[in-house]
Amino acid sequence: MLVFFGAWGLLIVHLSREWWNNSQYGYGFFVPVLCAWVLWQRRGEVAEGFTHATSSSGYSWLGRILLLMGALALLPIELLRQVSPQLRSIGILGTLFCLSLTFWTLRQLGLRRMPDVLPGTALLFVTAIPWPTALEVWITQSLMKGVAAMTTDVLNLFGILAIHRGNLIELASGVVSINEACSGVRSIQSCLMASVALSQFFRLRWSKVWLMLICGMVLALVGNFLRTLTLTLIAALSGPARLESLHDPAGWTILVAVTVVLYWVAGKLEGSSLPPSISLHSIDWNRLPRARAICAVGIASVITAHLWYWCHDAYWPSLNEPFLVLKSSPELPIQEVTVPPAIMEILQPQRGAFHQGYSSTRGEIAIYSFFWLPGTDQLAPFFHRPDVCMTGVGWEMSDEVRKVSVRIGDRDVVWRIFSFRRGGQKILQAWGVWRDEVEQELDFSTGWRSIFGQHKQRWQYVWQGRRRANTQIVSVSLDVRFGDEKALCEVIQQLFEIRR
Repeated sequence: MLVFFGAWGLLIVHLSREWWNNSQYGYGFFVPVLCAWVLWQRRGEVAEGFTHATSSSGYSWLGRILLLMGALALLPIELLRQVSPQLRSIGILGTLFCLSLTFWTLRQLGLRRMPDVLPGTALLFVTAIPWPTALEVWITQSLMKGVAAMTTDVLNLFGILAIHRGNLIELASGVVSINEACSGVRSIQSCLMASVALSQFFRLRWSKVWLMLICGMVLALVGNFLRTLTLTLIAALSGPARLESLHDPAGWTILVAVTVVLYWVAGKLEGSSLPPSISLHSIDWNRLPRARAICAVGIASVITAHLWYWCHDAYWPSLNEPFLVLKSSPELPIQEVTVPPAIMEILQPQRGAFHQGYSSTRGEIAIYSFFWLPGTDQLAPFFHRPDVCMTGVGWEMSDEVRKVSVRIGDRDVVWRIFSFRRGGQKILQAWGVWRDEVEQELDFSTGWRSIFGQHKQRWQYVWQGRRRANTQIVSVSLDVRFGDEKALCEVIQQLFEIRR
């Protein structure tokens, strides 16, 4: 039992960090409670599976091997988690292990017939697991562009002039941005959770559970589109400033309405009536196998991982200031502008600044700089990159990403050069990300290669015993009418110096 509750406890503690810090998954705190409530309400169905159970001889050799592998796997998982606790693959792997452990333990206790409530409750818990970041970013970007395109088409159909550019809608009264909150991905996630929870509450068969899931996704997408269309119509008539006070109330209204509709649909599909209660005392708890050795291996794995970092922490002093410092010069004066709140909310840096510079020879230059104090790996900077964010607001990449080295002071600093175009405008953007002044190698290709390429560098930090490092991101944009790649590098030399 210690292995069982210890595994689930560690998993929930790990997931709660994402549930607390990311409002998109805030509903995750309620899911374990809902799972426990559903299991208690339908405990008779679970106990019924043990009624005619035959004797069990404790651990099978396969079970011993799988549990031992799981206990040993805690060492590399904890080593990686200390460097990058936000890594969502840890939560996914942990959930698979805990669910496998649960079903295997029940089997050892004598479960011979699987009641529908057990896989149903497992599916309910899975709805609280954060999606892989690369997949979530891709779905969110696709939904933002799709919602913006459909809203633009409907507005034009009603005679309201609108132009679609990425996730932006240009109106006569101003520009409306379809951000992550308006993409519909949050509605999909919460509606999937509600669909599964209601399916278990009404005891629906699996064929109807899948119908509920499809219904939840469709209602989420339709509801989100109606919300976006309504808000955009208000912006067209009253101006985009009016949306600030209506955005959240509209979202909650749609969410409540969709939940009510899902409740009504689940009621129409209601399954079997409540079965007779069967006491859980019919289960022979003494047949639960002992796992003291496995538990000891798991605890030793976690302690070893922490000892590894404790032994190396003294060798890596905290660097609390960014190494690239922005400066102003008579040839290129700069002025600070407020960073859009949406960007600060997504990236959540400790320091963030947006500057605009102008010169007669280089035109207008945009400079973003963000800094995170020493800590664990930050995922947001690595997935909200120019090739993702710029294309999301209507820009199109016009060339391959190139690596350049710019001499700043007495050292060479590596940057990535992106080329974008939108309509008749073309820009070059230099972008870089560093941890403790070390360039972070990123793969800007698509697919599995890019994901594993980023994990490779994380393992280098594990090997060094380096779990706390600062993170700095800087981007500089230049209109190509005022210079080429060489000119952009010269601008970077004018704008930055190395902190001493």
